[in-house]
Amino acid sequence: MNTEKGKTLLITGANSQIAASYIKERNQEYGCIIAHYFQRCDRIDGLKNILGNKLVPISADLSKKDDVEKLAGELKNYEIDEFL
Repeated sequence: MNTEKGKTLLITGANSQIAASYIKERNQEYGCIIAHYFQRCDRIDGLKNILGNKLVPISADLSKKDDVEKLAGELKNYEIDEFL
């Protein structure tokens, strides 16, 4: 799902300080930002408050097969242009 407003970004480890900073600084380049995180979501919550529906947070433990399959299933709904 590309948006008319721009590209779709998938960023893993989005709750890290580096990833959150990237999202804050460059979010205007994207119409949709899919933010993967595992446990902690404090930065994700803050980004969601700033970006609203532009940010799609998805929690998944990439060491667990069921979580990876769930993530893959959710990503089928998007045409991802960039991956970090």
